[in-house]
Amino acid sequence: MSTAPVTAGPSPPDYYDILGLTRSATDAEIKKCYRKLAMKWHPDKNQNSTEAAQMFQDIGEAYDVLSDKEKKAIYDQYGYEVIRF
Repeated sequence: MSTAPVTAGPSPPDYYDILGLTRSATDAEIKKCYRKLAMKWHPDKNQNSTEAAQMFQDIGEAYDVLSDKEKKAIYDQYGYEVIRF
């Protein structure tokens, strides 16, 4: 009988990592990083790139959660599984 490790699939996204922030980031830092990354990964600047489209979507989702005080508090306390849409 084998005891192979069970894998849980892909790990949930870390919104702070997506935006390149620490958990102590201020609202201004969150907004600044979001704008910078949104410009970099915008689909109009990266036409025909599915990676850019996915990154742009992930950046928007991260900003949506981290820029809202209630959602951010829930995310910080319980994680991605509770806050996902």
